[in-house]
Amino acid sequence: MKRFVALCFLVGYAHAITCIDAVLMERKNELSGFVADDGAYLDSSYAKYGIDGEETVSTQKITRLDGQLIATRYKKRGDEVRMDTAAMAIRKSESEVDGSVEYEMVVRKDQVKDTLNFNLMYYHSGKKVSDNQLKYYPHGIWTSYTDVEEGYRDVTDYHVQNDTLFQILVGNDHGPTSSDTLEYYIYVPDQTDLHKCDLWYRHDGIGSVTDLDGHDVQAGEFYKNYGFTVVENERGFVLKRLRYHDLRVDEYYMVYSNGALSSIGVPTHAKMRVPKARGSFDVKGRSVNKKLPYRVIF
Repeated sequence: MKRFVALCFLVGYAHAITCIDAVLMERKNELSGFVADDGAYLDSSYAKYGIDGEETVSTQKITRLDGQLIATRYKKRGDEVRMDTAAMAIRKSESEVDGSVEYEMVVRKDQVKDTLNFNLMYYHSGKKVSDNQLKYYPHGIWTSYTDVEEGYRDVTDYHVQNDTLFQILVGNDHGPTSSDTLEYYIYVPDQTDLHKCDLWYRHDGIGSVTDLDGHDVQAGEFYKNYGFTVVENERGFVLKRLRYHDLRVDEYYMVYSNGALSSIGVPTHAKMRVPKARGSFDVKGRSVNKKLPYRVIF
């Protein structure tokens, strides 16, 4: 009987995960600090890229066990190999934060109709470092991030319209009176294969950018920055990402939650060869010299 139910579940998902669906699932899981999923959660990731002409390979495995998230990481650059493990304890209230482990996160959630609201407070060695507000709805994500020490705040909105995913980041250095739109992203599906999509990014005018055809991109213009491909398997799917300007490869291994509670008790939410560009970029493909919000990486 259990085998029959599992087979029915797999059949229901067969060829049902589009590239846009997969991107939203991965984003919802990562933005919540891996405590919430949207039908699938991140199990592990892989990356391969070059730094100063030297290939670097890194992997990360996320384990959910006894109220903790445990990240086991491996990185190899040339002959140098590094391995480490970090754990984050999940707390239900601020009174439970005691600094007994290096990383702690207080998770509060509530459901309002079809929207799942999260308040995530991150602590490092018992000291609060950031405060996140997230809203998950069937066709998008809204998130507000605040760096407690620096007072930096940004708001990001993801929303799907006509099968296309739009992402806009708004930064607030010192409150709402100084807000500036920093970044625009558009995830466009491949009309011949819905398991593929491309991420278009708006050039902000900092540094020099060349598109896939070798043309200079002018400030304010969009250019194709990443390509995504979804590969389905019996447990879930792999979301593969290729950064066009330097051929960096990232792979996110997602596992279906099958409507069950995660090990930390959070319920699932209903699903809804390239020439190198000129100029300098950061690890996310963005031009250098741009102020970026601090992020907690445990």
